[in-house]
Amino acid sequence: MKQNGLIKFRHLFALLLALSMLPALFSCTDGKTDDSDTVPPETTEAPAASPLTLAEDGKVIARVIRGFNASDEEINAAMAVRQALLGLFPGSNVEIADDFSKDKTYNSDTVEILVGKTEYPQTTEAMKNLKYGDYGTVISGNKVLLISHASNTFPLLASNFCDVLRKSVSADKKSLVLSPDACSVDSFSRELNAVPVADAKLGTIISCGDSAYQLYFSPAQADDLDAYLGKLKSDGYTVTSDREVGSNRFCSLTSSSYAVTAYYTDTNKTVRVIVEPIANYYGVGTATSDKKVTPSVTMIGRRFSKTSTYLDCDAGAGLMCFLMQLSDGRFVVIDGGVSDGTEQSYSQALYSKMVELAPDKNNIVIAAWFFTHSHSDHIGGFRSFSVSYSGKVKLEAILNNFPSETDHKVSDEKNDYTNFRAALGYWPKAPPYKLHTGQRFAIRDAVFEV
Repeated sequence: MKQNGLIKFRHLFALLLALSMLPALFSCTDGKTDDSDTVPPETTEAPAASPLTLAEDGKVIARVIRGFNASDEEINAAMAVRQALLGLFPGSNVEIADDFSKDKTYNSDTVEILVGKTEYPQTTEAMKNLKYGDYGTVISGNKVLLISHASNTFPLLASNFCDVLRKSVSADKKSLVLSPDACSVDSFSRELNAVPVADAKLGTIISCGDSAYQLYFSPAQADDLDAYLGKLKSDGYTVTSDREVGSNRFCSLTSSSYAVTAYYTDTNKTVRVIVEPIANYYGVGTATSDKKVTPSVTMIGRRFSKTSTYLDCDAGAGLMCFLMQLSDGRFVVIDGGVSDGTEQSYSQALYSKMVELAPDKNNIVIAAWFFTHSHSDHIGGFRSFSVSYSGKVKLEAILNNFPSETDHKVSDEKNDYTNFRAALGYWPKAPPYKLHTGQRFAIRDAVFEV
């Protein structure tokens, strides 16, 4: 998915920049203050879970239940659990079925293994108390629950649970009693556990790479964003940016360790919440001017063919790479064109233009290098430039929003991405930052909108 970013130079020029975005549990804090005039309600401690019999007399007595709208990972996990039970107790009739969201049937007395986000009340209640970065198994009455907010944890969750089943079989192989002590909740993400659980119904969790995770709520309303911002602030997050663009709203918040980008888009009634380490966050600058040169924009490019076409359009030129010079003489680079191999004409053209424009030829500074997306004709030249000129140029920041490494491994661009990541090693003093939709920040007299 690509978003448009508008680069504004005060009284100078405007340039449209397309930055592709990939577009990676909740606490119960509600922000209410203590009221000394209010008598607190009586509270009772929840009863401890009891051991649950899943098989007796050599036969499985439990059903396996998955949600009617289960993800592929949840479906496969349910099948794995069923197969494990059949392997332990051959000849049993182990039923696997959808939850009552399809046929509206439900019996609290039936022994069942609930896999994933079922509509059963036990699942609903357990999910309210499960942090976004946690997954595990719990016993609730006659049900044992395999729960997680993130679908990609279910292969591991099912594997762990099947191991527990095998260890819980009696010595005579006639019964299987699941002990509460054999059930546990583990964590796979500190980042997801750093934000509260929303009241709005979560659609999915997406790994965005660079230890960033996106919580996706749809359908949602603008009020859902307001409610969640309140939870974040109650948890100690500070709002660093809150802006409206048309009927959309974009917010950034930070704590001492994490950054959160939360936004609502009205056209698809969606709230997205991205949480990541604070090191990913570029911050919000204020436009300032220190004029040493006249700002300019140069496109670095070359033509490979005069006959290449794609969809009946000229495709023989382009390979985007823009060089922008700020008023203070520093540069901003957008993309890097293709890898030049041994020829390196792309890298040479970029460096030669910097030397031509720099007020101090021996002190060339790139304030920021943007990468719109990870296709080879946009990131390939970065490696060539890094190899040849990292010792002659200072780079202060790298700005992008690439997909996760898992996504890159199955893409056609995986080799170029691997080379790009390797090239970052040439710039140990240039931290990479992850940009998100709706962010707005300044680098000297240039104002960028993502």
